[in-house]
Amino acid sequence: MPLTVAQVIDLPVLQAGRPEVLSARRWEEQIRWVHVSDVADLSALLQGGELVFTTGAALRKSPERYLGGLAAAGALGVVVELAAGVPLAQSVKPLAEQLDLALVALRREIKFVEVTEEVHRRIVSEQFEEVAFDRRVHETFTDLSM
Repeated sequence: MPLTVAQVIDLPVLQAGRPEVLSARRWEEQIRWVHVSDVADLSALLQGGELVFTTGAALRKSPERYLGGLAAAGALGVVVELAAGVPLAQSVKPLAEQLDLALVALRREIKFVEVTEEVHRRIVSEQFEEVAFDRRVHETFTDLSM
């Protein structure tokens, strides 16, 4: 079963960060991959369908440029860690909604590597199950044709 943005946010590893949903856009869309970066412009690095995790330096510096680039690249949303206590600008929430991006703020620090491991394990596991099913179907039809 594909993971949605909502399902990723509901994972215990993310719940430990006390997530606050600022924009629930694209909430039920399937995540293709999770990407962790603090690069100011990720648009050339993404393929679409990603959920981006960041500590928020670029988001705070230029919300329009950062979120605009993510939206243009087809990202589903952003999870930003606010553990350092530095708040986001008030304009970020309506901007994320306008750009049709999910936006979640984490109030407590978490290990992003634990999130990526969990999500990628689930994504790859599902892909492996599909390949295994395809192999079984192929073998069955090969046996039948013999």
